[in-house]
Amino acid sequence: MIGRTIGSYRIVEQIGMGGMATVYKAYDPNTDRYVAIKILPQHFSQDPTFRQRFAREAKAIAKLEHLHILPIFAYGEEDGIAYMVMRYLPSGTLTDRIRQGPLPLAEAARLLSQIADALDYAHARGVLHRDIKPSNILLDASGNAFLTDFGIAKMVEATVELTGAGVLGTPAYMSPEQCRGSRDLTPASDQYSLGIVLYEMVTGSAPFQAETPIALIYKHLNDPLPLPHTLRPDLPEAAEQVILKALAKEPEQRYKTCRQMAAAFAQAVTAAETQPQISPPATRTPPPARKTVHAAEEATRLHQPVPSTPKRRRLFWLAGAAVLVAVLLGAGILALSLLSGETANQTAEGTAPGESTETALPALQAGSLVDLPEPPPTSRTAYPCPGEPGICIAPIWSSTPRQILTDAGLNLEEAGQLGWSPDGQQIVLAARRSDQPNRLYLVNADGSGLHPLPLVENDVTPTWSPNGEWLAFHSGGNLSIMRPDGRDPAVLLHTDEVGCAVNPQWSPDSQRLVVSVLVDGCDWQWPFSGRREVWVVSPPDGPAEPLLSFEHNNPDCADFQVAFSPDGRAIAAVDADCQPRLYRASDGSEIGPLDEFPEWWTNQIYPQWGRYRHPRPYEFAEDFSNPPLNLERWEPQEGALDETRVFIEDGRLWVDMQNEEGEPWQMNLPARLEYPVNAVEFVIGLEEMEGDEAGLGVNLTVRDGQSVDLLLDSQARLVADTAGQQV
Repeated sequence: MIGRTIGSYRIVEQIGMGGMATVYKAYDPNTDRYVAIKILPQHFSQDPTFRQRFAREAKAIAKLEHLHILPIFAYGEEDGIAYMVMRYLPSGTLTDRIRQGPLPLAEAARLLSQIADALDYAHARGVLHRDIKPSNILLDASGNAFLTDFGIAKMVEATVELTGAGVLGTPAYMSPEQCRGSRDLTPASDQYSLGIVLYEMVTGSAPFQAETPIALIYKHLNDPLPLPHTLRPDLPEAAEQVILKALAKEPEQRYKTCRQMAAAFAQAVTAAETQPQISPPATRTPPPARKTVHAAEEATRLHQPVPSTPKRRRLFWLAGAAVLVAVLLGAGILALSLLSGETANQTAEGTAPGESTETALPALQAGSLVDLPEPPPTSRTAYPCPGEPGICIAPIWSSTPRQILTDAGLNLEEAGQLGWSPDGQQIVLAARRSDQPNRLYLVNADGSGLHPLPLVENDVTPTWSPNGEWLAFHSGGNLSIMRPDGRDPAVLLHTDEVGCAVNPQWSPDSQRLVVSVLVDGCDWQWPFSGRREVWVVSPPDGPAEPLLSFEHNNPDCADFQVAFSPDGRAIAAVDADCQPRLYRASDGSEIGPLDEFPEWWTNQIYPQWGRYRHPRPYEFAEDFSNPPLNLERWEPQEGALDETRVFIEDGRLWVDMQNEEGEPWQMNLPARLEYPVNAVEFVIGLEEMEGDEAGLGVNLTVRDGQSVDLLLDSQARLVADTAGQQV
């Protein structure tokens, strides 16, 4: 194309190339200036539908007149080549700026404000961008941002082949709903992409990185966001909260507009610059009052029918992922490497080993309150290091992770969830070397002793049994198990006999597995159509029987999640219309619909925290194992406090909470709380007190069925015990 004239524009040099267009620098003799000319692949113009869409979209985009939207001077088609002519900016893109390192927060806030204003302007006129990324944000000599490439993705959406070079959007920046293949995108999708750009501006790298588009799409759909402060420790907490909200998995949880997002980030940055960062005081004003909802009030919610109103959920097999699996990977077996039935942002439950010997509740003694100290050094989390090799291990809430396996030569992109052993001493992971299949590895928590387990067949997404004796995993579509030391490998369900086994989950007693089985095999495309069964298997050599069967023909959903209830007597499963329901594990009879799938029932192991779930006040496990620390951690029911965590350590009740403005309120209660160490459950909320004051209410239920209510005043002082007696 160099030297060729298109329209009146003589092409001088190529300055950029992407999956949907090539950009050239060109000279316009009519105006005696250089311009940028974007040329779309010639095969698009052979499609009459594309030519009509191109003319329509280009006309709409050309009408966008905003200070921070790169103007389109002209557009047209010549000799089967569709092109658009735009302003030429020689200073480069935001990608070039980020390569120099993370931006100062004030600069990031300024650029974010410019881009957000441009996006809201376009959104108000019915134009979505669909491909927000740093390379589509140009900078002038003064460092101002100009958004380009509006509507390019929409122009080619019905024409482009879904190949690695032609994904509709850029996977590293695509919203979850865009990853699902939704055609009804909203401005919230552009906001999510802008949130990724903001994350990259402040940290220097995008949050999710992988070698293949499908691996990136999987991360957007299912992986928790790596906290930005782990890459930039000086990032103010309020600024991080803005990023987290903009990158919420569900569109309705994001900001209403991009301007709101930018304003919140700018305010957080300004506050951090004008106010020194200090430790939170010993006492803080609690959040606004809400009535405590105790466990007894919610106890029957699980078993009562709710209106059958299916909600849009984060799915583990979704439209975008399914199509890309079929086309990009071309094999259903490889698709299994992307499955995981676990959520990473869940909370812990457990009590000290042994039975309670108390017959009466001891008296409470009030004590002074101090800041929450650093958590125990053995309380930690593990995850693939974002953008770097190896695994990151860090204490909870720590910004300084320790890396292991950095030079092990392992590809962790398809690892799925890393699994801690129940004693917290080992990690099981799925990884591969070069072009070899995935297999399971064990490594000690300090990074030593890495060794592979016997290969079954492309082994991924391991799940450690709660008693620590077995690993369950996917192996080429089969359901397989083996001992953590590699002994006794066995295939429990064969793909060629029953179908493709996905998303296995252990029962709390480690005696059974429940798993979804796609009867027609692993190789399927969206929309999913066919029969899915739910099997209950008793490893290693017990019976395996189908319990439920669903005929899928709903083009809008396909959710294969299953899980045992904490008592092992019921199974939660999502039906063919994506309605979560509860069934008896004994015979498959339906108990009733659920208002949401109880993801807190899925297996998740954290060291020293026993079974790691997202508890709710109406269902808690009855059997706890929590070595070696007597540590419990919970989150309250929906409708109680925002972002509140309560846990017990060494006989002390700790509360770590935030009010609705995101301000931390941390405290501990050094009272004689020997009995809560063996507590079965507790619920927290706000109690109304006399006058306008609000207090923190904590309800604890011990093993013998007795309960105690604690009431803390607005100064976080213990003011009443179970009977309401003033302390």
